[in-house]
Amino acid sequence: MKNIWKIYFTQFLTLLVLASCSSGKKMLEQGNYYTAVIKSVERLRSSPGNKKAIQTLKQAYPLAREVSLTNINNLRSSNNPFQWTETVYAYNRLNNLYEEIQRSPAAKEVVPSPSNYYQFLEGAKSNAANEQYQAGLTALNTNTRDGAKRAYFHFLDADGFFQGYQDVKEKIDQARYA
Repeated sequence: MKNIWKIYFTQFLTLLVLASCSSGKKMLEQGNYYTAVIKSVERLRSSPGNKKAIQTLKQAYPLAREVSLTNINNLRSSNNPFQWTETVYAYNRLNNLYEEIQRSPAAKEVVPSPSNYYQFLEGAKSNAANEQYQAGLTALNTNTRDGAKRAYFHFLDADGFFQGYQDVKEKIDQARYA
């Protein structure tokens, strides 16, 4: 009986390792450009001359950037009630790509001047804070326990985007009490 469990456990671990060993090239082929860039940079940190990682990074970075910027433009023209919140997340992903490439000398050779979007992020955070604050007010005005819970998390998000936004600290306490 113990041997059967050892066999199952060994097979499980083997499958787990194989599943976690997806390559940047595979992510690129699947259209997951962001992950392809991240995996390629990680691979270049451990093996700076890795030709597959270099090629994948060359292809994936412009595509990841283009997809994120298109997503941001689409969000701005949409009726999504949390378009600025989503925009902040998209800018954070773009800035994360920038930081990852900056921390890898081999990746910097492949992408010598990655773009950063910190200058756009602050305005987006301010708009996202307002968006979350307004959603919190709306939820709080329902005068229900569920509404108060939603309001609490909206107010926390607003404070996370813009520390001390308006009277958000009082609203957090008010929602918690409700």
